[in-house]
Amino acid sequence: MAGRVAKAHIEQRGATERTAIEQRGETQRAAIAAGVERERIRRPRLPAGDGDAS
Repeated sequence: MAGRVAKAHIEQRGATERTAIEQRGETQRAAIAAGVERERIRRPRLPAGDGDAS
């Protein structure tokens, strides 16, 4: 009986750790996307044809 309980506990812990890893990944992706968006807003692109090419 104790072996089954221990096995169930280990499986639950593994599922919890996988969820935490997935959430960290989502958080990192969101932070990167927010940084990219901030940079895009900070440095707007010039309209085509306004470059200094002669």
